[in-house]
Amino acid sequence: MINMVTDLLEYSSHDSDQITTTEVDLNEVLRESIIDLGLNIEQSNTQINANELPIIKGNHSQLLRVFYNLISNSIKYKSPNLDPIINILYKKEFHSHVLSFEDNGRGFDQKDSLKIFQMFKRSGDLTNLSGSGIGLATVKKIVNNHYGRIFAESQLGHGSKFTLVFEIH
Repeated sequence: MINMVTDLLEYSSHDSDQITTTEVDLNEVLRESIIDLGLNIEQSNTQINANELPIIKGNHSQLLRVFYNLISNSIKYKSPNLDPIINILYKKEFHSHVLSFEDNGRGFDQKDSLKIFQMFKRSGDLTNLSGSGIGLATVKKIVNNHYGRIFAESQLGHGSKFTLVFEIH
């Protein structure tokens, strides 16, 4: 219950009118996320691969929360038979920065791809795992604060892909 209250307070703290933005090096955000999740990464034997990430205008601590939540979810929802592999890929498309977080985890039913971004909602196959059900709602709120969009693609047993698109200003 304490974790849920803490997560709710964190969720409510991510309002777009309260953020200050600077140039944020997403390579540094990734490094910090890996350090923060170090024990989980080590214990789960997680491999994280990333290409060179951009510098974007945003809020460092909020973007750190996005990376942290997406990486920790990939570890939490790992396939029971495989060590987690997370690929974080970047490409510039037209006037957008496109980041994708791809894993080899359990995946989820694609029909739940919108539901998983709602508070306290999970894919039907993942409801028995621990957590508050607020992480992806927080991620979506932060991405929206940065005038971005997030999409999820998955297939049960074949991993997940979360794509974030940020407009270049």
